[in-house]
Amino acid sequence: MQIVKFIAGLIFWSSVATLIYTYIGYPLLLAAVSRLRARPVRRQVSWTPVVTIIITAYNEELDL
Repeated sequence: MQIVKFIAGLIFWSSVATLIYTYIGYPLLLAAVSRLRARPVRRQVSWTPVVTIIITAYNEELDL
């Protein structure tokens, strides 16, 4: 019976730790990493993006 309580407690506290890391730990980790590894944004004045449009159609013949 003692092992069941231990496993249940382990699962519970692992779940709590995962939630805390998800909502608090990960954003703090991202903020710390972004301060340590800041990269400047390279700006290009005359840059035009390329756009491709693909239309998939099957058996689209006009029936009269």
